[in-house]
Amino acid sequence: MRAATSKRQQQVDANYEYFKSILPGILHIRRNKFLLLQNCEARGYYDTLSDALEAARVFCPKGDYSIQEVTDKVVDLGHFSHVDPLI
Repeated sequence: MRAATSKRQQQVDANYEYFKSILPGILHIRRNKFLLLQNCEARGYYDTLSDALEAARVFCPKGDYSIQEVTDKVVDLGHFSHVDPLI
């Protein structure tokens, strides 16, 4: 279980580093959208967190995704900032 958790955390960390690297280029056109990330790739931008979660269920059925709000403010989405540990 610990190895799986470690791998999940590595994926979350990698997705977040990717997000930070693209944020300056997307902030002005995608501000306040929710970005679905999987394997350090943008899977889509959504108007609401609910929409991003629904897309994650469809496109990332293994639960290996992250969701970040496109903003210049620090936002902690809690559980939704992390790869789903239940899958």
